[in-house]
Amino acid sequence: MRFLKEIVKSESAVKIACACILKFYQVKFTSSNLLSLIDGHNDPHSMLAIKDVLDEYSVKSLAILRKNIKYDDIETPFVSVIQKEDWPAASFTVVIAVNGNKISFLDPQTNNLVTAEISYFESIDKDVLLLLDGRTKKDEYNYEQNRINEKTSNFFSNLPFYLGGFLILTLLFLQVFIFKNTAWISPIFLLTSTIGTLCSTLLIWHEIDAFNPLIREVCGSLGSKSNCNAVLSSRGARFLGISWSIWGFAYFSSFFLYQLLFADSVSHVSLWSYIALMTFPYVIYSLYYQAKVVRQWCPLCLIVQCVITFNACVSLIYISVQNNFTEFGLMPLINTISIFSISLMLTYFLLPVLKKAQQAKNHELQLKKIRYRREVFDALLSTSNSITQSPEGLGILLGDPNAKNEIIKVCNPYCGPCSKAHPELEAIVAGNPDTKLRIIFSATGEDWDIKNAPVSLFLEIQEKMGDQVAHTALDKWYAGGSKDFNKFSEEYQLDNYLVHQHHKIREMREWYDTMKIRVTPTIFVNGREMPDGYRVKELKNFFL
Repeated sequence: MRFLKEIVKSESAVKIACACILKFYQVKFTSSNLLSLIDGHNDPHSMLAIKDVLDEYSVKSLAILRKNIKYDDIETPFVSVIQKEDWPAASFTVVIAVNGNKISFLDPQTNNLVTAEISYFESIDKDVLLLLDGRTKKDEYNYEQNRINEKTSNFFSNLPFYLGGFLILTLLFLQVFIFKNTAWISPIFLLTSTIGTLCSTLLIWHEIDAFNPLIREVCGSLGSKSNCNAVLSSRGARFLGISWSIWGFAYFSSFFLYQLLFADSVSHVSLWSYIALMTFPYVIYSLYYQAKVVRQWCPLCLIVQCVITFNACVSLIYISVQNNFTEFGLMPLINTISIFSISLMLTYFLLPVLKKAQQAKNHELQLKKIRYRREVFDALLSTSNSITQSPEGLGILLGDPNAKNEIIKVCNPYCGPCSKAHPELEAIVAGNPDTKLRIIFSATGEDWDIKNAPVSLFLEIQEKMGDQVAHTALDKWYAGGSKDFNKFSEEYQLDNYLVHQHHKIREMREWYDTMKIRVTPTIFVNGREMPDGYRVKELKNFFL
């Protein structure tokens, strides 16, 4: 279904849609795990990503083209792709309710629920829908521990912002109430330098990743006339070969540092008042260039220019009130030049490094897309080791015996990676009726081998109690952490299984030795060993 691959250039829209759906179905989840699933997807900006992420929470979905289907005939909630006239790209929305000629849906830009006429929604709907079924929903695995870990991680991630805010508020208090020699303009400079540093940071961020959802949202805030990229990539966006973004960040970051280091120095504040006036001509140049040359506006640039203009105005008032020219002395000038030069050089040399890191991330995403193409996987599979002896009749078979695709897992019942692989492979079988899973164990049948007992019991359960009970037993065994066989076996009350199943264990071992298996788990797909570089959890990209 090609339309599953429809790209929507907003990573946040995928997260917002998934979070909204999980909340609607009252599924317990953590934002960190949700983001991890989205970031790990080979197509994280697509409807396919929403489908696969929701599948991790057992929320089933089906993508369709709406065509002539009426909205009130579709069970809510469902996902749709919409695009308003002034939006640069389409985005996902979740339709929550349809009542008469009204439809309630999530605005992907504001993350608020809005209600509109169905006729209006039809005009922005691209008719690609994802139908949902939450009856089999399940909470996030290990949710409580994940929640604790997320809170801890969020605290330490936000700690620099808490400390920064505390520092600024403390300095404001000192400037207003404690420092007797502080000029009245100092608290204003502290606030404006903080705002300017934040805005110029976003401009630097734009140079690193122009497609970041936050940057795109800010840069598109003025409608069709907003185009940060057109302004910042134009010929006039550089001075002495260095972008205005770098100049701006160096200026405001050094300005901010000055307020921290010399908060009670009138001579330093006076110097920066004159610097603030000297930078004002840049505002005139930038406004003219955006209006007359590029004919597009950069909202981030406009905010920076507002800050520069405000600083120039208050500086002019400050200088006028002083009624004389302050003698700065040599040290304030040396300090200013030194801090600005260091800030400029650090920004100039670090920016390419950050750009390369972002490019590497983008290349990794492109590589994933290539790796997860079925024809690429099949080509690599055709060159790997093939099965030389038929496994028919060996081990435990999950799924339809007549399924076209067969995955073989050679495993040890006490192997940790085997335990992790089991639910991944079982999910493939559950989601694809044309795929079966054969589990072959590495038990030897020798008296000293502790693997004999659980393997014999699995085989005995299948033979005496049926496939479904055997499947359940395997799930319980692999989900359990302790692997206490005595406690596990008490549930089934079976005797002499070691004797009854000894010949089957020997047959599996003979096949194991013939195939020269050396590690567990070893995975075979349709008669060939899974190619190097692929992991078990990645198989779902080819079979689901």
